[in-house]
Amino acid sequence: MKKALTIIAVLLVVFIAALVALPYLFKDEIMAQVKKAANESLTATVEFSDVNLSVFRHFPKLSVGLENLQVTNGPGPFDGVKLVQCERLDVAVDLWSAIFGDKITINSLYFIKPDLKVYALSNGQANYDITKPDPAAKPGATIESSPIQLEHYEIQDGKLLYDDRGLNMRAEISGLQHEGKGEFTSDLYDLAMKTHIDQLSVNYEGVQYLSKANADWNTTLGADMKNMKFTFKENDLKVN
Repeated sequence: MKKALTIIAVLLVVFIAALVALPYLFKDEIMAQVKKAANESLTATVEFSDVNLSVFRHFPKLSVGLENLQVTNGPGPFDGVKLVQCERLDVAVDLWSAIFGDKITINSLYFIKPDLKVYALSNGQANYDITKPDPAAKPGATIESSPIQLEHYEIQDGKLLYDDRGLNMRAEISGLQHEGKGEFTSDLYDLAMKTHIDQLSVNYEGVQYLSKANADWNTTLGADMKNMKFTFKENDLKVN
């Protein structure tokens, strides 16, 4: 019995050591896939200083942490605007797809101290419209082959500036804690969201409606993606 326990303990140590070492053995391949996916999908420039890999941070998924992430708008009316600056973006991916697959399957996103600056012009152009159209996309194609099987996302200690010239509206948020859960790749799903804001300021058409107010918002949103219809099933908002 003692010998069997010793063998099990040794195997457990070897297994844990393998989990620790495995991501680092494939770090270059994972970095290459992340940069390739960003460059192929976005018109903006994506930069990050390093990739932090862990199988324990969001176990059993592999956590790919992009350190000091920056997303900068490319040529056009928003050239040089930093849409996103983030201390770290944790991307929880399927370990098998990251190492052996042609595409990385993304399950969750965790934004650590993000700073977002969103601008929209009176003609409808917005700096968050940075995805490239897919020339190979066919009408009626399903999304089963998509590498993004997103089910959960979080924003921790975030900041947001929203400046919409078409609506004549400006909103500023700091101390944002937000999370959402749902089957985002389905045509019909419920999006459950929890939000806390330390400071919220809103100016609409020159009138300051809120100034550094705190807010809590818990809601469940029913999404019908085929018909682009959204319904509040539950909605609880508290301000100050």
